[in-house]
Amino acid sequence: MRNLLPSEDLNAKILAEVARHTERTIAMRRHLHANPELGFEEHATSAYVADRCSALGLDVRRGVGGTGVIADLDSGRPGRTVLVRADMDALPISEVDDGRPYRSTVPGVMHACGHDGHTAIALSVAHVLHTLGDHWSGRVRMCFQPAEELDDGARRMIRDGVMEGIDRAVGLHLTSLMPTGRLGLGPGLLLASLDTFHITITGTGGHAGAPDGAIDPVPITAEVILALRDLGKRARADGSVVTVAQVNGGAAPNIIPAEVALAGTIRTSDAEGRVALREMVEQTARDVAERHGATSTFSRGAGCPSLTNDPVVTSLVLDAFAGAFGPDRVLDVEPTTGSDDMALYLDEVPGCYYAVGAGSPDAVPHHHPAFDIDERSLAVGVESLTRAVLALLA
Repeated sequence: MRNLLPSEDLNAKILAEVARHTERTIAMRRHLHANPELGFEEHATSAYVADRCSALGLDVRRGVGGTGVIADLDSGRPGRTVLVRADMDALPISEVDDGRPYRSTVPGVMHACGHDGHTAIALSVAHVLHTLGDHWSGRVRMCFQPAEELDDGARRMIRDGVMEGIDRAVGLHLTSLMPTGRLGLGPGLLLASLDTFHITITGTGGHAGAPDGAIDPVPITAEVILALRDLGKRARADGSVVTVAQVNGGAAPNIIPAEVALAGTIRTSDAEGRVALREMVEQTARDVAERHGATSTFSRGAGCPSLTNDPVVTSLVLDAFAGAFGPDRVLDVEPTTGSDDMALYLDEVPGCYYAVGAGSPDAVPHHHPAFDIDERSLAVGVESLTRAVLALLA
């Protein structure tokens, strides 16, 4: 393993800058956590990010992909251009009221996946790289992305030119599933592909007091959900997941509705079987509906491919991390059925996506109303992302 630790002088400056920005990083994360915004609604978040990058003198472009922000740092010397991606959006979840001082102030919206931390980390990395500008060559593009949770933000930013001139890409994700202070990464396949699906079961509706006179889509939908659950169980044997997470239908307890809608996700690491699994979900719902005299319509929403880390780029990042943090803190990770549209950037250029441990002994899963991060992980995120960028620019 190569030791990509910078010179003693630069290494000391990195550590000093990270320490200097630690309290600021925590304050920015808490501000963002208290003021969450959903995908493509990140207007205040985008302004917050853009204003801070402009104050550094960076070349800032607003409104990329809708509410995204690009901020370019240019060393003035020739070299590679590295994209640093941070997602900004929150989730439609009501945060528990457990006394935390930075609790969401927006009803029904919270940062339950760590994107507030990602954005704060990237802002501090921009500060550190700007201060250390005499120590690297090339250009860094800070990419503050909207709507990762909608799996459409990366696509729109790419359409708006975020990848023009980019040679390599890097990003991180805070995770409550790994202890604080640990870093997790590896070459090759890391995350599953994602397809969002929407199914509408249509019957005839009627009076709740005369159910025999209607084709009731409610119990039919329940049967569809159970059938998809069984399909999902079979799919998990192949490393895939089918999940129904949303059901909507009915206007009153005494009215049998004419239709019920459900939605969910399909995730798989099998690129060749991705289309087949979508077709199985569609056919399963159709078969159940037709058996009861109802109809089923199926549509796909946004999605993203599986995420694959480039072996060469990942090796550079691994070596940089091992030299700085020690090999015991750098963990090899196995592919998971999580998904992230960072995959779209990595389909464009070689790059690496890695995990930063942010979990405490009582940590809850992501997308949970009590989700939080160990804020000590923020400094680890700033230092590791700075080192990853410098390694990819070298």
